[in-house]
This record gives sequence, C-alpha cells and structure tokens, in this order.
Amino acid sequence: MRKWILWALVLALLCGCSAPAQPTPAPVQPFRFYYRASQVRFDSDQGLIVPLTVDLGQNAVSEQELLERYLRGPGQEDLLLPCPKATRLQSVERSGFTITVNLTREYAGLTGVDGSIADACLAMTLLQLEGIRAVRIRAMGDADTVLRDNTLSENDLLLFDSGEESGNTELTLYFADSEGKYLLAEKRSIPYTEPQQLPEQVVELMIAGPQSVGMYPTLPQGTDLLDINVENGVCAVDFNGDFYDNRPQEERAEQLTLMSVVNSLCQVEGVDQVQFYVEGRRLRTYTYLDISGPYVADSAAVGPIRSDIGELDVTLCLCAAGESLLHRLPVRIRACSGTAAEEALLLALVSYPSQNGLVNPLFGASPSAVNVSDGLCTVDFSDLSFVGASYNDQLAAVRSLVGTMVCLPNINRVQITVEGQQAVLPSLGKLGVLSPGEDWYACQ
Repeated sequence: MRKWILWALVLALLCGCSAPAQPTPAPVQPFRFYYRASQVRFDSDQGLIVPLTVDLGQNAVSEQELLERYLRGPGQEDLLLPCPKATRLQSVERSGFTITVNLTREYAGLTGVDGSIADACLAMTLLQLEGIRAVRIRAMGDADTVLRDNTLSENDLLLFDSGEESGNTELTLYFADSEGKYLLAEKRSIPYTEPQQLPEQVVELMIAGPQSVGMYPTLPQGTDLLDINVENGVCAVDFNGDFYDNRPQEERAEQLTLMSVVNSLCQVEGVDQVQFYVEGRRLRTYTYLDISGPYVADSAAVGPIRSDIGELDVTLCLCAAGESLLHRLPVRIRACSGTAAEEALLLALVSYPSQNGLVNPLFGASPSAVNVSDGLCTVDFSDLSFVGASYNDQLAAVRSLVGTMVCLPNINRVQITVEGQQAVLPSLGKLGVLSPGEDWYACQ
C-alpha cells in the first residue's frame, strides 16, 4: 500500500512585484490539469492529487485562458476542483521565472490541508509552462487587498511519501528556536502509524521534545495527553492539569506553546483546526490569550528569518475581541525588492486575518500612502470606514496601527491622515501625532 501526503511550504504575505504578462507559447503537450481526488487512491500510482490530461490544441493559449479553463473544473466525478467553486480569476502576470495568479476572495477561505492541496494543484499545473519555476497564488479582496498569499516552487512540494513502503511515516513537528521567538520545523520518520492514530502520535512526540540541536520544547513541564479526537476537521486535544498550571508567563512563550501544537497537528491530513481542553473542560483563556475558539496553523510563526530573500522580522500589534489592549505578535513577512520596510509592514498588517484569539481591527483596510521622515510615520487613507463604531473599536484600530508601525527602528511617532488631512474619529476626535504608552499593552 502506498500513502500519499502533501505538505506545501513557504508563506509570502505581501506585495505584488510583477511585470505585465508576456505572450504565452503553445503549452507543451500533453498538458495536465491537477485536481483533487474525490477519494484517496491507495491502490494506484495516483494519490491525493491527480493529473487530468487535456488537449489544448497546437495554437498559443494565453495564461488567462488556461486558468479560466482550469477553474471550470475537471468534469469527472472522481476528481474535484480543489478551490471553492465561486473562485474566479482576476488576473495573471509573469515576472522573470515567477507567475502570479490573483484569485477572488473566495480562495482566502481555504485553510490547513485544503489550502495546501489547492495551492499545490495550481502550482503543479502552472509549473509545466515554459520558463516558470515558481507560482505565486494570491486571494484578493476589495481595493486590491491581499487576503492570502503563497509562493511555491518544485522544491516546496512533497507529493509522495515513500516512507510507508519502508514501514515509516514522515511527520513535521514544530519547536521553539533558541531565542524563543519563532518555531522551527523538525522532520521525523517514525514506524508506520495508521492515519487515525497520527494526531496522538504527534502530541506524544511534542511532549517528548525535539531531537535537533538549536530547538527547544514548548509544552509546559509535566504536560500529558489525556485524550485526542478529530471531528469535522477540528482536533480536540485534552491535556492534564499541568498544561495549564505550568503555563508560560511571557506572552511570546505562550504563543509558541499554542502554535507549536497547532502547526504540528494541522499538517496531519484531516486536521484544519485545534481546540484546547484541560481535564475534559474547554479552556477559555491561557495566560494572556483567548483560546475559547479553535486555532488554525500560521506559517508566519515559523522561522528562521531569511533576509537573503527579502524576509523581515516584524511585530504586529493586535487586540483580543472587544478589547483595546495590544498583544505583540512577531511574524515573518517577505518584502519585494525596492519596497520600503514600512510599506511592507503596513501591507502585512492590513492583510493579517483575525485568528487564534486575536482580532485585527485593520484587516481589509486600504491605506493610500505611507511615508517616514525624521522618525514620524504618516499613514494616509482615503476614508476610515473600516473602523468600527464603538469607542473600543476605534481605540483598538488606532493603537494597532501606531503600535505596529513604531516596532520599526526608524519610527517613533505615527500620524494618521485622510486624504492628506488630520484624521477625525467620532469617539476619539482629532488624531494628533501618537506614540504608544505602556498602558496600551495587555502585558509588558
């Protein structure tokens, strides 16, 4: 029996650095569209992702036409379109060896394994084009807001797990780096485990700790697994009391504890979200964070930072639901060549969704411009309609923007303007030049 798995890597949260599309030669025949199998095929050489040979003729076919045809679906009962049926193509562009596909906002709803499969299907399809070595897939919201962004090359796709043939199962576990700031991935090969038993195996290996030098355990001392089950994509993990009693007292350590479990479990097929329990009771809060709802994997929490490809180590300041106090969230983002750090950070902020106990009051906002001079960062908007109506909503939005931008070393003050004029909010009045105070943060 063969077991097929998929793990798609690399998060690129922002920026569209692309040139106009170039004329496309006739695709190499036979050309294959890659779709998702309606059922995993253990009895064949085809697994979770299945090629469908299509006849594109001998004439040149534009990349736009190619993708529009792909999005119509396979037309076979045994194959599925991996993205939501309402997904449409907005544009497609080439830049060097990279092709960028801009899809409508429906594509942003994909998470976990479903999102990885969809990205891989599109990437495998487009990597057949002459001269293409990387595929960038983006989901776009209103006013060209980037809701989801991922870049894949051939090296980023692991489509066949030969481990089962040798009696092994391959897993990816996540542990803390030496600075306690980001997660690092550790590959493990374990004796073959039935798929339904993999979530338990993952958590037990997390409790045992890393084997690699430079990685550190994240689970509190004395943590033990009491129960674990998966239903409708949600993995319910029930720990003993030590998981809560010995929980981290620093905010970043708390984040790494939770996200190490979530990222490790969400790479198991069938797991999209993780819900935390202690001794049979669902946790509402941990140390500082709200964990009453399920958590999803976040690739931005995984290091190391690769400055050689334009990645930046930045901090987003977000709030808990209904609150205006800030939580610091280190994230890894990628800036295009020639893009200023403040522009990249601002775009990352407005593109980061509310998730994992934190609310982004600026998600979906469309800043018009950002400029920095003598430590003053001026962020201009065409309007502030994205800001909520309540006092707390408005305060949270202002604090989130100011707190995030001043994390850059060249910024110590922020001015918010609307079409070049001083911004005014109903509950806060005129917004002057702002710097964060110690009382802005949920923890010091």
